[in-house]
Amino acid sequence: MLEGKKIVFISEKSGFSDRVERYIYQTAKLLKKYGAKVYGAFYEHVPGTQLFQSVFDGLYAPDNLSASEIDLLFVHKLPSIAHHKKLLSTFGEKAVLFVHDHSCYCPRSCKLMPVSGKGCNRRYHRRFCSFCSMMRSPATWEHGLISEINEKIVLFQDSLDIMRKYQRTVVLSCFMRDNLLSNGFSPASLNVIPPYVFIPQEMSSRKNTAIPMILFIGQLNNDENAKTFIKVLSKLRLPFLATILGDGKSKSALEELVKKRGLDDKVTFKGLSNPEEVFPQADLALLPVSDNEPYSMAVAECAAWGLPVVSSLSKGLEEALQNGVTGITASYRDIYAMADAVEKLLGAPELRQELGANGYNLVKQIFDEEKLIRKFEKLL
Repeated sequence: MLEGKKIVFISEKSGFSDRVERYIYQTAKLLKKYGAKVYGAFYEHVPGTQLFQSVFDGLYAPDNLSASEIDLLFVHKLPSIAHHKKLLSTFGEKAVLFVHDHSCYCPRSCKLMPVSGKGCNRRYHRRFCSFCSMMRSPATWEHGLISEINEKIVLFQDSLDIMRKYQRTVVLSCFMRDNLLSNGFSPASLNVIPPYVFIPQEMSSRKNTAIPMILFIGQLNNDENAKTFIKVLSKLRLPFLATILGDGKSKSALEELVKKRGLDDKVTFKGLSNPEEVFPQADLALLPVSDNEPYSMAVAECAAWGLPVVSSLSKGLEEALQNGVTGITASYRDIYAMADAVEKLLGAPELRQELGANGYNLVKQIFDEEKLIRKFEKLL
């Protein structure tokens, strides 16, 4: 279907610091399976870069790409506006923007209101959003106050304007498509392509173990999701074990939090590189994400392995997580509600099996690889 087509993924990071790199890795494998030649161009190495780069037929220097040699350029986050301008000028309609989170139209990146933490439904407004973006702890300002003001107030509108200039943009969910529409992206430019996830030919069979294992997948970079996971575990009364799949600069702090909560004999940390080795050992997944999460590839991956999922109420998850059917939803801000949902599954192996089977069947319908390949053919 894609025989001989040359596709290049360009992004800031090479490795597995976050689920989006997992998305790029999985998608590259799928495109190669159907005959495409797939290359990468990256600015920074993060944990797992050797395995990550092994999937590509070759690597380019990011600033040395030629439009005459490439059929499709898949553009994720870049270091600056100037980089986007250069690619648009060089590649034109061959350049396809990939947007997987709120960062291109929300200076806070999360679409959550300060203080309350509730989801924000506003479209970008320069004055209001600039003020909102500065209502964060100075500890999050990686390069100081002046740099933060320049990025979030002075340059943000210019960055959004550049993003809108891409003739085609790929998003992972209808929820993200609607957010881009409300922020001025052309309807004709938007393409919803759910992420490819590996689906075993048969759902993993699980024995009713005396101590069920709870799985978490995510980045460990000053992220509240892993902290929430640990806090929920500390409220559980039934026996359990837990595995945290992730890497990042907050890992040591999270390990300390596990010890502080008296969970160090129950919780194991592992990297993100080979989650397929861990999925069959787990009995359920607890994936706390904000109530305005744009999409969670981890939810789809866990469902593909027959794991019932406890996660948030976000509309961005609805395509892979249906409350009471494939898992259980609870407010991200309600630790006790999440703990109750987890305990409901810990104490009911038959319910875990039922919800896991429903998730597995749903994912097989939505994430059919030939459907996804046909969507990439249209982009070409």
